[in-house]
Amino acid sequence: MVRLITHNLLACHVKGCNTNNFPLQFRDIQIELREAEFNPDFLKGFMPKIEWKALVDAARQLGDTSLPLEQPEMLDDEFLKNLHHVLLEVKEV
Repeated sequence: MVRLITHNLLACHVKGCNTNNFPLQFRDIQIELREAEFNPDFLKGFMPKIEWKALVDAARQLGDTSLPLEQPEMLDDEFLKNLHHVLLEVKEV
């Protein structure tokens, strides 16, 4: 089971993988939603580590369109709640 916060940090290191090894692609998966405690300070601190395009693409592969295509400069509550949901509550099973 992988949350998108973990998926956003993973690349293929198997022998034979080429340089196009990030982000890992989802195939034939199911998703599960698990509630997680909302911590806006954690999300704000984690933002610089996020590969934004990879996160948005992964979320859209899983059917979630709540994140904007471009990483916002203003981190309002609505955005942080959407980010929290995508990163910490959506899990690939």
